[in-house]
Amino acid sequence: MTISLNETRSDSASKSDALIREWLFRFGLNFEKDASALLPLWQEQFSAIAPDILNSIFERALHTCKFFPKIAEILEPLQRSAETARPLAAEREWERVLDLRRLHWNPDIPADHSRRMALLPERVQQAARAAGLFRDFATVQDLHVWAKKRFLESYAAYEELERDQFLLPAGELRGLLSDAAEMKSLPPPETWEAMRGRGVVYAAELKSAPRETLQADPPRSHICARPARSIEEQKRILRERGFAV
Repeated sequence: MTISLNETRSDSASKSDALIREWLFRFGLNFEKDASALLPLWQEQFSAIAPDILNSIFERALHTCKFFPKIAEILEPLQRSAETARPLAAEREWERVLDLRRLHWNPDIPADHSRRMALLPERVQQAARAAGLFRDFATVQDLHVWAKKRFLESYAAYEELERDQFLLPAGELRGLLSDAAEMKSLPPPETWEAMRGRGVVYAAELKSAPRETLQADPPRSHICARPARSIEEQKRILRERGFAV
């Protein structure tokens, strides 16, 4: 028998809803409060959480809260866990792109590197571009300290941007911020095939151009050239100024 993904999600949602109802009743009973009116709000805030995690945070709140818990108090362990996990995830991705640079990056043979970069998530690619990771560095410290710092900052900023982009109402201000973010982000690196294609087109255009066009001097209309004076005129000017007899 095959279990579809929709059936699995429906089963998980049913378990979460049952847990929400059960724990809301238990909290109301423990803190002597009629909490039935909170059911729609709790369903809205907790229904997307997996049942095993949901049961764990409810149980923790029951043992730690002195009063009927607020939703933010129940969700606090998840927020704290996420804040702890973010730096670890960024460090792991840094090591990943560092290995990519060490094993596959060659500025003279960029095709293999470009293919491997395209497999990385956009968040990691953007952080690598912001750090300037795939270029030459003057010292090892520049790579492992300053480039790493820029990588981690860009990696964290990407998540904040994804989370906060819908806080502003649609309009001119959001458009201006989006344009500014787009201008500050570095363009993705071209693949070797794209760069070779542009080179072939340029070489063909250069080959088909008329020879007189290639050898013509640049226009000098903006240059104010003074006509050369004759030897006799130069001597006269020097005598008038007392530099010659």
